This record gives sequence, C-alpha cells and structure tokens, in this order.
Amino acid sequence: MTLPIVPDDLVEELLKDSREDLTDPTLLAELDQRFGRFTPSVEVFQKTVSSVFWASLANEEGKAALTRIRFSNSQTSACSLTPVPVSPTVLRKLSPFCDVPSSVLTIDENGNVTGVTGTRSRDLAITARSPGHLVVTRSDVIGVLEAGKWIVVKRSSTAAPLVLQKMLGWGAFKERMMKAGFTIRLALRAQQAGRGAAFVLLDSDSREGIGSIKYPVRQFELLTDAMQRTVDATVDTPTEDSRDTTQAMTELSLGVLAAGAGIDGATLIDASEFRLLGFGAKIDPGDQPKFEVDLLEVPSSSITPVPLTELGGMRHQMAARLVFRNHDATVVTVSQDGPVSLLTWSIPEQRVLMVKHVDRLFAAK
Repeated sequence: MTLPIVPDDLVEELLKDSREDLTDPTLLAELDQRFGRFTPSVEVFQKTVSSVFWASLANEEGKAALTRIRFSNSQTSACSLTPVPVSPTVLRKLSPFCDVPSSVLTIDENGNVTGVTGTRSRDLAITARSPGHLVVTRSDVIGVLEAGKWIVVKRSSTAAPLVLQKMLGWGAFKERMMKAGFTIRLALRAQQAGRGAAFVLLDSDSREGIGSIKYPVRQFELLTDAMQRTVDATVDTPTEDSRDTTQAMTELSLGVLAAGAGIDGATLIDASEFRLLGFGAKIDPGDQPKFEVDLLEVPSSSITPVPLTELGGMRHQMAARLVFRNHDATVVTVSQDGPVSLLTWSIPEQRVLMVKHVDRLFAAK
C-alpha cells in the first residue's frame, strides 16, 4: 500500500474548513458537535483515501467494491457498527452497503468505520466512482483521481456558467435550474452504467439535423409527473410522504432514461417541456464544410480551437456536426470510458463549443 496517495497541497485545501471565514467559531463548534462533523488528521485522511482506492480495485461477490465515506463522529447513524479500523479489506467487505445510492459509511476521528448513514452535502467525503477513480469533496473543492492523476476542480469554476449556458435557456429560472440539474444527473447515471450515450435537447419543432427515431415514445408520464412535482415543491413545502414519492419517481425516471440511452443512436428530449421524444434517434447533419470546435476542458478556463477530426470519437464528432447544423440543439455525450461532455452553440463566438469533463464539476453527485 502506498501512502500518501493525495498530494500535500490538495490535502491542505481539502482539510481547510472554508466556513471558518464566514461563521462565528463558537456557533461553528456547536453545529459540528451536534452533527458530528470534524476535520480528520492527515494520517486518518490519507489512510482512508488509500483504503477506498485499493478496495475499489477489488471485487466483492462479483461486483467492484465501490464505497462512499463520510467523516463523522455522530452517534445517530442509521446503522451503528462496532468500530473497526478502516482498511481496504474492511471496506471491500462492507461495500454492499453502498449499493444503495443514498448510503455512506462513516469514519470517526480515530479512523474507525462506525456505521452506515445517509449522504449530506458539503461534508468532507470520499467516493469511489469506478475502480481506481476517486472523488474527494468538501464545500467548493473537488479532488478527482483519474488514471493515477489528481485533478483539482472548484465548484465555482468559470466553466460552470458555460456548461449551463444552453441548458438554462427554457422557462422560468426555477424550472431551468431543475431541468439542468436533472440533465446532469441523467448523464452521470448513464456514466455509471458504463455505456456510451448521447442526449439531444431541442424544441420538438426544431428537428433540423435529426433523422429517423427508431423507438419513438408516445408518452412517459412518470417523467412528466416527477418534473411537475419537483417544480411544485419549490412553491409549497411538500409533506415527507410527498417528498419520498417524488424522489422515487425521479429515480425511476432517471433509471429508465439512462438505460434507454444505451440503445444505439441518440436519446431525444424536448427541451422546453422536458418531454422524452424517443430512443435511437439518428443524427443526420448532412454535408458540411470543415470547421473547428472551441474546446474547454474542465478544470481549465481557457478555450482552444480544435479541428473537428481531432475532437474525439464519432459520437463527439456527430454531436458537434449536429450543433453546427442546428444552433438550437444542445448535446450531452457520455463516452464509454467515462467523460461527460456538453456541446452547444456559442452565440458570442458563433462557433460550436464543447465543454469536456463536465462530470468533474458535478463529481460528488
């Protein structure tokens, strides 16, 4: 086992509590005690990251031992376990707990696994997304380990507005935010399935560049109802039963869409109503002149012009050609090897813009 696995500068950034600059220290201490929050020692942090990494490279009952960790001294875990020191073997054996998307294993300040509880945003957390692919998050800092290399991403990255620029083009603000969030979750779900996918968002009456749809969808009321319930919840506070129902409907909708996206061809979605139009749509942009694509690769904020032929595989090239033909279209692609990209028409530059590794901005989702 190799330690440390996280570079010192990233450890310092992740273990720094940004709330200290905004919150009264006394109140902060009371809140941390109430919710069991703490900042682990460097030794405990590095040991935990290493354990999550090495466990992810092993299998448990035929599945990759992918775990999610939260540092907490809380005594109110959903399932409290007799404390046991964290190690790759222990995490491998306990990894089935994390088959449930909302479950995480808790680690106390002594480096012991103490139980199973629910996810909570902004806490220091470690997630194995796939074998050897880790995400470490705290507040607005994300550390991503890909192919043995650590990449630091800030949630406030200047790329974020560009990523959401086109997605947020339809409807009122709350509705636009809801659609954008749902689209990102959908792409991440498809990414987790390990299949390539392409989601095309456009108005149903703007089909330029779209050929036949192999499997048209007559209706998908589950998605429509889930989206409407989510919008309604921003106006009137829902009951706990209503929230549970909405969450279940949303998860099932995401599951159906992500699974269907594995069908050869693109998944077509009406952007204005967020209505599923069909699976297996053929992208047919027709004859086009040679053109370049503006490439922004997260976490970089610099844009590099790239010839279409150097953009990547056929899925990326066809997506770029569609956007070049139909400026109203936005395409979210998921590569078989993982990266999620967004392609849209940049109105200021009058060029196709591709934002690669969008998943890094939302790695903790």
